[in-house]
Amino acid sequence: MEKQVIEQFTGKQHIYDSGRPYYPETLIEQLHLPKIIADIGSGTGKLTASLLKRGHIVYAVEPNSSMRKKAEENLSHINTFFSVNGSAEKTNLLPNSIDCITVAQAFHWFSPELFQKECRRILKKDGEIVLLWNMRKLENETNKKWYDIFKQFCKTFQGFSSGMKKDDEKIKRFFYKGYKTIIEESPIYVTKEQFIHRSLSSSYSLTKEDEKYNLYIDELENLFEEYQENGYLKIENETIAYIGTV
Repeated sequence: MEKQVIEQFTGKQHIYDSGRPYYPETLIEQLHLPKIIADIGSGTGKLTASLLKRGHIVYAVEPNSSMRKKAEENLSHINTFFSVNGSAEKTNLLPNSIDCITVAQAFHWFSPELFQKECRRILKKDGEIVLLWNMRKLENETNKKWYDIFKQFCKTFQGFSSGMKKDDEKIKRFFYKGYKTIIEESPIYVTKEQFIHRSLSSSYSLTKEDEKYNLYIDELENLFEEYQENGYLKIENETIAYIGTV
């Protein structure tokens, strides 16, 4: 990961932690993961927490110090949690030490070729890699309008998850031997605060220093109010896991 990309999340650890959703336990159950896992680009530990709850030993590899420290604050009381200052391309883990690698909502930031090489170095023989995303459904009206707000205000916006799509070419190139896919419908219900935090946690989001920040927040709040029911907004979403070897 480039330094510029890493620094885009500096200072966003609290809104990231409160605004980002977890991943469906029913989908994680279907992965049948082995004992020792490296969760790469682990952020504040959204997936890491679920893995630890299931009894896995997890090396949470995160290059951004503020995100990593938030994960440590959340999870250091668990003795099978190990926080690692490293990146996808240089994890700082020992060779042949990991049963499985997970990546949640982060693969689109990686150099696929260098990550592929690092996977081969740290994985045990036949160890699998799981790439995981929460993907908003673009055919949904709320998500379309949300997309349009980002497109209007955020100069670096290229699409949700940096424009990653189902079965993206980047995924196909990475898993050149082929891969399995698990998809689960997983709508997300958020309060207004969570919705704003989810929006602000994106790398491309405006910050308080931006001239149009207040107008941007007004548009997000108006969108929430238009579609909320009983104080909650339903975000049409599906969770997708790609499983393979390199």
